Amino acid sequence: MSSPDRESTHLGERRLQKQNARCFQQGLTEELGKVRGREMLAKVQTRYSDLLCHSVQYPERALRMHLETKILPGLALYQALREEGINQAPALEVVDRIIEIRVEALRKRLVWVGKFAFFYHLIRRLTRPIMRVCYPDAGWKVEWLEVSPKQVAFNIHRCFYWEVLKSHGAAELTPSFCRGDDLLYKDVSRHLRFERTKTIGQGDDCCDFRFVRIKPN
Repeated sequence: MSSPDRESTHLGERRLQKQNARCFQQGLTEELGKVRGREMLAKVQTRYSDLLCHSVQYPERALRMHLETKILPGLALYQALREEGINQAPALEVVDRIIEIRVEALRKRLVWVGKFAFFYHLIRRLTRPIMRVCYPDAGWKVEWLEVSPKQVAFNIHRCFYWEVLKSHGAAELTPSFCRGDDLLYKDVSRHLRFERTKTIGQGDDCCDFRFVRIKPN
């Protein structure tokens, strides 16, 4: 029977290959060219495996999911780019592009559901239970302000992404992940407006999330 560390590492490697490799390859090819992009992907895989091997083994399943499928792949990509002599700004641009590619498929599904009038009611009903399961107290501190027919409003005062990236000396990568929310929810439906004016990743005191219902004329 595998030890927890070995089992987690194998799981993480499989997830990188299955969920991220295609997006990484597309983005790296666009930004660096086919040959260099393929070489960089191999370096990202090596870096990711090393990060995962030495990462904290969190007991919470949700934290492990965020770490292994999102945070560490993005960090591995960023670190590999920087080690190749790519400056911070262009390295972040590559990360941003790959996050765009990852978000595109999910956004298409949301846009389809967003065509229907019940979309806001779906957001109102599901947001809080999804946050409880997928963004647990062990990694996030959420302040609920309103869940009503008018809007779903909450602030996040502690962010697992920011804490992990800061611990690796890469807090500047956090806004790239924050931007994924904007790409996913902005103008996703004529029945809902997504608003956010602050994020912890940009140095603010909290991330303010607002999903505002747009009433039909």
